[in-house]
Amino acid sequence: MYWKDDGDKDEVLKQDILDAMENAELNPGYIVASSEPIPASNKKGDNPPHAKAKQRYEEIANDEFLCTQEHPDEDRPQPIVFEISTDGLQYQECGASTGKASSAAMGTAIVAARGTDEPPKERVGFGRRHD
Repeated sequence: MYWKDDGDKDEVLKQDILDAMENAELNPGYIVASSEPIPASNKKGDNPPHAKAKQRYEEIANDEFLCTQEHPDEDRPQPIVFEISTDGLQYQECGASTGKASSAAMGTAIVAARGTDEPPKERVGFGRRHD
């Protein structure tokens, strides 16, 4: 979002990137950063996550900017959960339960999705077979 070319003194905001993000925004619109907690400010040379970028994301997020290692707080981060239903995409607040799936049902679904340790019975490959 900010870029500094060789020889430039300062970083420059790349407005075209912000415009592209705003044009792609949906409703609801969340931005999720998969990162360590974002500091209130950065010193020169700090690696991401960057406070300046977070401020921009918060400006353009239609609903909310979420950071994986700050959710719901830095001391006890929890997974960020979205549910897709007939009502569309819904952000699930920490501790909120839709009542639609229990932990046991979720565990059963995960085991089923993983499959078995048995190798496939049929040949699996990509592309066309050349005999």
